[in-house]
Amino acid sequence: MPKIMLRVALLCAMIFHQLDGFSSSASRFGRIPPSHIIRQSAPLSLNPVSLPDSLADSAKIAADSTLDYFTAFPQGSARIDFFTNVGDETYTTLKNGDPFMKELVTFLGRSVAGSEKPLVRVYFPDEGSAALTRRDWDFEEEGGETDTGSIPSNVAISAMPTAGFPPPDISKDSIAILNCPKASESESAEAILEAYRLSEGCKGVVMLNPNLVDMGVTGYGMAGRMYFERVIKPMAQTYYLKTYYMGAVTYSSSVEGGGYTVWKEDADAEGGYSLLDVVDGKPVDIDVMDAIEDGAFKEDANLGPLDALADFVNGMMRL
Repeated sequence: MPKIMLRVALLCAMIFHQLDGFSSSASRFGRIPPSHIIRQSAPLSLNPVSLPDSLADSAKIAADSTLDYFTAFPQGSARIDFFTNVGDETYTTLKNGDPFMKELVTFLGRSVAGSEKPLVRVYFPDEGSAALTRRDWDFEEEGGETDTGSIPSNVAISAMPTAGFPPPDISKDSIAILNCPKASESESAEAILEAYRLSEGCKGVVMLNPNLVDMGVTGYGMAGRMYFERVIKPMAQTYYLKTYYMGAVTYSSSVEGGGYTVWKEDADAEGGYSLLDVVDGKPVDIDVMDAIEDGAFKEDANLGPLDALADFVNGMMRL
């Protein structure tokens, strides 16, 4: 019995040590909040972030928020999360995010066109997906008239660098976008971040829907924690949109004093959604779904050790 009690005590101590180690505060350009421990409602001083009117509007907000961040922090790293498939796993995250990525690179490409470093480079997980994108995307002809329905000619497509595919020449790159990087590409992602950090005149690197920490690849131990500190923690969340059944969560760093805003479908409300809550960190799925159903977020005081362990693991899986 004493040995069992000792093991339980050690487990609880480890849980709360991990939770404390990953804690951070949210600000306009703050670090990614620890989603696995945020449950409380935000103070009244936080401002709600409106839902976008369309896919193009969402991409424009994301692009403007990211460009604002790069203006304030040149050669920085930013993060955009965009999930609107509402639990439909028919296609991969890469495939589901393709329409949004097209709109995003269009806004970013036009923002740097004609500058000293005019290229926006999008990195895909492998050469196969990069080649399909070059084939399927409708690029403008270089030097031709601007077509709002096409991808700007100053958008370059590359694969994540590997032993068989060396890194491209980035001397003219202004912005790099890592499209849905996975844990298996964590080393390449870190190398790209470092290369652009050292590239003079580069605006920065943005990751779309990153999933860089995984039990089977990086692990959740020392290696995963060190990677979190080096790569994930310094990334600023500039835009976030995730839809749920009967609701959605959105965030934009361009909204001064904004928080993660939870909206609930409401047929009687203007626009079809009513404001449910504003929280000071990215909430986990179960909390959002419970809040949409119950009309309020749970309090941290109700968390038990097993709840904390479950939230910790779920939070790490979302990094």
